[in-house]
This record gives sequence, structure tokens and C-alpha cells, in this order.
Amino acid sequence: MTYAPWKEIDCSGVVIKAQDLLSPSGRKTNKYFDSIKKAGGIHECLGCEVEVVLSSIMPDKMIYGFSVEAYADMIDTLQPDYYYTPDGETYLTKEWISRLEINRVFSDSQLLLRTFPNIKPIGLVKGCNLRQIDDHANRLLRSGISHFVFHAGDYLCRGSSSAIEQAIIFAGSIRQKVPWLVINGAGAMSTLKNFSFADGFVTQSHFVDAFYGRFCDSPRTDDDKRAISRDDIMNNLRNIQRNVSAIQLQKRLSDWIISDGTDGYEQQNSVLSNSNGLSVPKGGN
Repeated sequence: MTYAPWKEIDCSGVVIKAQDLLSPSGRKTNKYFDSIKKAGGIHECLGCEVEVVLSSIMPDKMIYGFSVEAYADMIDTLQPDYYYTPDGETYLTKEWISRLEINRVFSDSQLLLRTFPNIKPIGLVKGCNLRQIDDHANRLLRSGISHFVFHAGDYLCRGSSSAIEQAIIFAGSIRQKVPWLVINGAGAMSTLKNFSFADGFVTQSHFVDAFYGRFCDSPRTDDDKRAISRDDIMNNLRNIQRNVSAIQLQKRLSDWIISDGTDGYEQQNSVLSNSNGLSVPKGGN
């Protein structure tokens, strides 16, 4: 129901989640992985017209069972254009465990960098405090990684203002250091505004919202008994793209007003004509 979003919006790519290709324990692959392998890779399986990113983000119980060797085998089989560096358990209140996990995932990242020199890594920055976040981002930068991702979904799902504020601080600190940062797990307009400094978003909100009865640009109502359709989901995705484009346009106009005090037509037109908005890669499988 979320297949081929590139036919609906101008998206940079699609994100495939490793967790969707694994058993609940993370120790074995499942039938979906087998289908991709049989097809000869993820591009062949999906008939994909855009770049594919493999996401390592998954629940803790799967992280424990999913070795870096297994992740390397998955990357080798799927042949994505990009992959997230490995995920780890880094809770805000567990500094010691977080430090051990950052060391582990950084070591695993080094192995993947050596194994796949022609597949581009996206550094998944982890940490339970700002010092750890900065340290991990710096280590990944020194490894030659230029694309980065911050998983805001873990913080947003808690719903507290303090958790959301912490996510904004962490992501903002990363963005000041790195050339390119995408936010994973954002989709609501308010959330997109909070992370307007990002270079892109990975979202599943178009899919999730539909099943919570939230629809955009659709004649249906919350109590509509019809089954959720692809049109409902893609209408939601188009709305997210419009929201991102509006935020990016406002950001670019604000930058222009700050950087140039003149009201010349040519400068303003240049900003408007180039404001295509951030691309919104699709979340999900």
C-alpha cells in the first residue's frame, strides 16, 4: 500500500527497514528477505526508480540478535544505494551502557566501511547526552562519512515536551557539525517545523495516520467504514511533501531577508523559483 511513492511525489528515495526482513529475535531472515534475494537485489525486486536506503533502526531485542556479520550479508544481498550504520541501545538515563554501545556500533561501522567501499554509508548518530552525541558524530566524520541520520522517532513517541526538546537539541548539534542530516521518524507539521534545519525526512506518518483515521485531501471521515486504500495513504504523503515544501520556502525566504536587506525583484525571484522544498523519502517497506 506504500509501494512506489516515486510515482506519487518527487521523493529522493525509499527506505527499507532491516527489521522487516528479520525474525522477531533478529537472528534469522524471513520470507521477504528470501524474495529479495531470489529477485537479485532490492532494485530488481521493487523495480525501483529511485535510490534505496537500508535502515538499521530496530527494537533492542532485535539489535541483540542481529550481528554485524548478518548486517553485512543483508547489505551484500540487497545491494542498496545507502545503508545506515548499525543501531544501538542508548537510553537517556543509561550513560554507561550507551557508551559501550557507541563503541560497539562504531567498531561495527568500521567493518562495514571496509567491506562495502562502493555502497554509501549514512551515519546513524547515537548517544544519551550531548557529549556522547557530539563524540559519535565526530568519530563518524573522521571515518569519512558525509551523510548522517538522527532517529527522532524514539523521542517523539514519548510525547513529552522534554523528550522532544532533547531531540531538537541533539539533532541541532549534529547539524552544526555535518554536511547533511536527515531526520528519521518525523511527519507531523509541528514536528517538521521543529527540525526545519534538516536536509530531509524519513517518514511513515502517511501510512500510520491513515490507520488512526487521519486523512488529508480525502472525502472520507474518521468514522468511514471503508477499508484503508493506497489513495488514502498517498494523499497523506502528498500532504507531508506540501508541508515540507512550505517550511523550506519559509526558511529560504527568511534567509534571504536576513542576508539581503534590499527588496530587489531579481534576488527574491531567485529564491522563489528555486524553492522546491526538501525531498521526503518514504518510510516502511
